[in-house]
Amino acid sequence: RVHGDPVSCLKQSTKMSRVKVLMVGPARAGKTTLANILADRADGASNEYQPTAGCRIVEFDRDAPRNSQRPLDGAKVTVELWDVSGDQRYEKCWPAIQKDVQGIVLVYNPDNAQSEAEIEQWVQMFPKAMSIPPSQCVVFAHHQNSSAPRNAKSRAPRVLQHLNFVETTLDLIDNIRKEFQKFLTSIVTANDERQEHEELSLLGN
Repeated sequence: RVHGDPVSCLKQSTKMSRVKVLMVGPARAGKTTLANILADRADGASNEYQPTAGCRIVEFDRDAPRNSQRPLDGAKVTVELWDVSGDQRYEKCWPAIQKDVQGIVLVYNPDNAQSEAEIEQWVQMFPKAMSIPPSQCVVFAHHQNSSAPRNAKSRAPRVLQHLNFVETTLDLIDNIRKEFQKFLTSIVTANDERQEHEELSLLGN
């Protein structure tokens, strides 16, 4: 039996304290390196390339955005970051991986023509197939050569043009974390807005 008023019960049941985010894209794009950086497990790429088998999950805490329900600093959100293999032979695992996702990070190497071509397929296979809105997606155009020119968006595939687009390099690790925090804030804020709408609907009933 649930005690208390319905709105309080709804707040307790829908409060976003855990966020599931997928990191997808072509093989060798740098997804695992970026996931390790975001989880504070590394500050750069490993010396030896090790392809991800199926999917790897890393968890870490990040600051939650302040709002009327979280008026003070210090609230945290646990991020489940699913580092998905760029090898499509694991496609049978995708339905389980795609369940209950709140956001998607698309990663590709803009300095590699094959990676740039393949990222269009990943957009179709994940955010579009899952009906994830553009506001809950971000593109990390990850330059593995720090001296590469920073004009990836101007030549990026058209399917990426309407998404939040960030150029990353291992020379700017703090910027990678900052941009992910902005993305996480947008996801949590969208959930808070949905929660507020549900509460108002409940009061209206």
